[in-house]
Amino acid sequence: AGLERRGAARHEVCNFEGECFYNTKMIQLCRLLALVAAPAVSQLVGPGSLVPAGGGGGGGFGFRMSGSVSRFPFGFFVGGSEVAEINGLYARTESVDHNLPHHCDPLYNHVDNGYKICVADTVGRDGVNGASQEWLFVDEEGRDVLACSRERPFSWLPGKSRAWDVVRRSFRYWAKGDRAKTKDTADGWWEAGEEGHVVEVDMPDSSRPILWERKRDGRRLSLGAWRLLPDDDVGETGVSTGDEDDDAIRPWQVVGLMSQRSFDEKLAKKNAHDQNVRDARARGGNQNAISHGAIFGGPRPPALLAAPA
Repeated sequence: AGLERRGAARHEVCNFEGECFYNTKMIQLCRLLALVAAPAVSQLVGPGSLVPAGGGGGGGFGFRMSGSVSRFPFGFFVGGSEVAEINGLYARTESVDHNLPHHCDPLYNHVDNGYKICVADTVGRDGVNGASQEWLFVDEEGRDVLACSRERPFSWLPGKSRAWDVVRRSFRYWAKGDRAKTKDTADGWWEAGEEGHVVEVDMPDSSRPILWERKRDGRRLSLGAWRLLPDDDVGETGVSTGDEDDDAIRPWQVVGLMSQRSFDEKLAKKNAHDQNVRDARARGGNQNAISHGAIFGGPRPPALLAAPA
């Protein structure tokens, strides 16, 4: 919990231990979200991890109570990327996807396609800005598209816009014949960096779907995909933070849905809107986007582009 103090030129947010920071953009986003959010039990939270206590936008002068986010959200609403598949709703899953090339926890699945948001460690590779953990957008081929360092003051939520780096890595879902090396040591089984290749990718045990053959002795081991690294340079072949093409990929809004109720409400509105689109098309109409208003209600705020159907 903390206090927001309104000053002449900037906002100062202090917790009760006397630690203060300045984050004008975060405060502005929180106020924007307060206009479209339900009460605090279904709070929407943008980057910065502060939510107003008691719900609503507050207003007036002087002090306003705030609370700190201390857990991962139930889901995300993402908007503003020109890559249509990135935009939309993501739901948290409690299960681990052992086919993914990263061990992702937590993991959020896009409700309409195979894109994912997750937190992954960087063992065996270089993270953005030297991070030991990253927030990732992963595409339908299992490739990292965007990465954001999790080693920031507010680690329960990722950033938005240019907090994300466009990354080009050799990770993807494994295929038969792929050269792969072990990411780290498993005592009694293998050492880090042992070479081999993938023999099968759909083994019966869903927790160990990859059959990998070790080069030095021909031994075959069934394991999770995330225990292997591509046997080449897995670092970025390009990380860019400023050009227009990369800005087109980045999501300019990443909104945390901090309760199951909040997520369910947005999903119900989205589903109702999708049905209206299908009905309109059946009548010869031309509605082809999920608007911000369709999910959140009310007018669309600035800089939040429509997510596709």
